[in-house]
Formats: sequence, structure tokens, C-alpha cells
Amino acid sequence: MLVSTHTRQKEDLLPDLGWEGGYVRYRPLLFSVLSRLARQGLVVRPDDGLDLIHDFFSETWNSIVRRFDPAKGKFEPYLYACFLHFARPRVIRQMRWQGSLVPLEGLAEISDQRSEEHDHPHDIASVRRAMSSLPDLERKILLAYVSSNGSSERKLADQFNLTRFRLRSYLADSLSRLAVSLEERTAFDETEWAVLQQLSHEGRTVKETARALNLTAPQVQTVRARVLARLIDAGKASPRRLRMDTNSPEALLQKALDPATDTDAAAALVQKHAETILSFLESDRADAFFAAHSQDLDSDRIAAIYAALGFDEGRDSADTALCERFLVASREEEASIGTAFSEVLLPALPVYLRNFDAVFRGSEPLPTEDRNRISRETSVVHGGKSAEAMAAYGVTPVVILEACEGIANLARRYCDDRDISVGQFVVLDKSGRDVSRYKSPTLARREAIEEVVLMTELSEKHAERLFDWISRVAEYIPRLFNGFDSALWGDELRLTRTDETWMNFFEMWAPLPPEKVAA
Repeated sequence: MLVSTHTRQKEDLLPDLGWEGGYVRYRPLLFSVLSRLARQGLVVRPDDGLDLIHDFFSETWNSIVRRFDPAKGKFEPYLYACFLHFARPRVIRQMRWQGSLVPLEGLAEISDQRSEEHDHPHDIASVRRAMSSLPDLERKILLAYVSSNGSSERKLADQFNLTRFRLRSYLADSLSRLAVSLEERTAFDETEWAVLQQLSHEGRTVKETARALNLTAPQVQTVRARVLARLIDAGKASPRRLRMDTNSPEALLQKALDPATDTDAAAALVQKHAETILSFLESDRADAFFAAHSQDLDSDRIAAIYAALGFDEGRDSADTALCERFLVASREEEASIGTAFSEVLLPALPVYLRNFDAVFRGSEPLPTEDRNRISRETSVVHGGKSAEAMAAYGVTPVVILEACEGIANLARRYCDDRDISVGQFVVLDKSGRDVSRYKSPTLARREAIEEVVLMTELSEKHAERLFDWISRVAEYIPRLFNGFDSALWGDELRLTRTDETWMNFFEMWAPLPPEKVAA
């Protein structure tokens, strides 16, 4: 039997490790990605970072290996890029969870403070009915969370065979569904209901909820405690800083996090004791440690710890250089997207579609710190004043591209499921009306918005506004969705399947020349 050169190359460059073997071999490389993200302000606790790496390998390793083409380059830079795209939106979502979810360690205080006046049978019955409507796994996770009985987050995750990161994802989803399912508002007073909707369904942080409801952050936290009191049966004690052995991993990390310790010295300490610290990060003790030291998690210091854990003296220096070049190329691509947005896409649009205060009217802008961080992103810097205006709502030229790719992927799946071939079209519903009223195959507005949320990690409200804007832009920019040509026919936005892919953003976002429009 003959074996192709391509197959032999792939076997030589990428041994069949399985995802567990890949996890051990390439974990240091991915710590360096988390270090770089931390320096960009996207900070995740080291124990959570380890969970994120675990999820990456367990969820994507097989498909990454299958897609890898050695003819296009070496494996390490390819893996580096895949993890960067996997990790960034999840770290952002994790940062938002930290502002809305109550950690298990905080449930004991709420449980201790609960008042008999909140335990009306009708209240409990309506909450139970709402909980019974949740998907089975989400309901079990939510019940385990509110009746944790002194369990740690790690033990709770182990109970469901999940990482803590995935556990929080399910928990956030279950609370969001619960907020939607609680149709009987008599279970809560008006303020409690509003806070529940903002924190759980809208996915806002405590600070964002306070601004949205014209409350103070302490008031929101107090109301949140009353809401959780309906659900809580038990909690656990809050973590305390403990006296510890100076050679313990806790003591080593505490010294590395201490601002009095020189950053280089902290990195050297972590690097020297990397195996000890990694074992600790996988243990139950890490939860209490990082909860007790939450105020010490400076982004530069966390970045240095990740860099030290990611040090690999056996790594090929050429691979390291390739990874660095990938990041440079990624920034250059983002700059190109921003320039194409300002110089090609916007000039093709009517004035009202360039007024982003009007486009996002009724949506709450991001907090100042988030807005400032997003405004520094490469595509925004190169996108000009209009991109800066969109950044106030979490939208950048790169986010626009990601949203369009999500809609294009949804349209492609829809066409494949219904045997809609090249040259045929589907309608993209812009109004949200019953799709059965259309005579042609139609993509529902709700499904398209859900795809935008999935691709961009925007709040639902901001995703709705972005979709409405994109669906109008598609009337003027026919190649907005890769693989399709868009055009307005009467009041229908038709996407005609072409299967053409555009890699040049200046061509992709340009209006068609007059002669092609006439044709």
C-alpha cells in the first residue's frame, strides 16, 4: 500500500499523542498565549487558565490535528493561533461572569442573612416551577450550586465531570433561562425582578446593572442576595488567608504575587518550582487561595507567572519566532480590517448608517474601562472615529467581520440542509416576523442574532442592534457574507449562494462596479 508524502510529513511532524498526550506536550506553549492575553488586560486566574487549556484540548484537539496541513507550516505556530482564537472570547466571558455570578464561597453569607419574610410558599413554588423547565443538566448544576453544602467549586465541577470553566458556563446559562422562565413575577418585587433580568438574562455585571437601573453597586448586591435567598439551602465559609509553610505552593505563589517581589524574581521563582505549582493549580486548595488573594491579581504579574509556566528550554527557537510572527501578522490583519472599514465600507453607506449613536440607540454603552480597552484594539485604532464610536458598545471592525462570518456560516448550513445549490438564494429575515409568511426559504432573524451572540460574545441587546445594522449594510455591500451575494428585492434581503470566499477585505467590503450592478 502506498502512503502519500503529505501523510508521511504529517506523521513525522505530529506524533499520534491523543489529546491527553498533546495536553502534556504543548501545555507550556499555551501558557505563553495566556501570558500575552494578560498583558493585553484579558486576565484569567492561573487555576482557571489551566482549566481553559484542558477544555481546549478535550474539545478541539481531534479537529485541530485533522485540519493541520504540514505543507502550510509547522504545527506549534498553528496550535498557538488556534488556542488564541479559542481563548480570547472565553477569557472575556469569564471576566464578565466574575462581575455577575456569586462564588460558592459567598453563598454562606447570603444563606446566613436570609430572612423568613422571603420564604413565602408561593415564592418557592413559582421558582421551583421555573427550575423544572430547565434542561436536565442545567437544572442539576443549578440545584447543586444553590445547595452546595460546603462543597468547593472544584468538587462541584468534578461531580459533573466538567472543568470549573465549563461549570460556570452552564451555571450562567441556567440562571439566564431561569430568569426567562420566571413568568410569575410575584415571586419577586419589582426591583428584584429587574436585577435578576439584568444580571442573569442580559448578562450584565453588578456595576453595569447598577448603571442600567439607577442603583448603587451595593444596592444591587443586596438585592442579588435577596434573589439568591430564594434558591439557597446551604453555603460554605468564606476563605481566609492562612499561615503556611514557606516552601508550600501557596507560599511560593503568594510571594510571586506580592508587589514587593521584583517581577523578574517572581518569574524565576515560579519557573524553578513550576511542577509543584502546576500540581497545586489542579488541586482543590487553589480555589481558596485565589479567592483569598483576588485583590493581588495584577495583570502584569499574572502575565509573568504564565510566561514562567510556559517556559520550555527544549522548544525550537524557530517555532518561538514563528509564533511571534503570527502575532505580528494578526495585528497587521486587524489593521487592514480597520482601514478597509474606514476607507471602503463606510463611504459606500448612506449617512444614517454611519451614525452609530442612532444605530445603538436604546443600548447601554460599556463601562468606561471596557470602552477604553476596546478602543485601543488595532482594528479600532485604524478604523477612525466611526470605529471608536462603535467601540463604546463593544463592536469593532473585527467584531463586524466575525458577526458576518457567523451569519454566512448559518446560511451555509441552512443551504446544505435543504439542498440549496450555487445560484439559488435564501431570504434573510430582517423584521422578525413569522418565516412561514415568506414564499422562499428564509433564515429567521432570531437564529441569526443568536449566531452573532455566539460568534462575538456581545450582549443580546448589542447583538440585535449590530444585526439590524449589518442587514441594512448588506443592501449596499453585496459580498458582506462570504459565500453569498446579497441584494434587496422588494422588501426581501436575498442571499444568493456563490461559494466564493473573499480574503481581501478591501475587495470584500467594496460595492460592486456599476457595470456589474447593471449586469
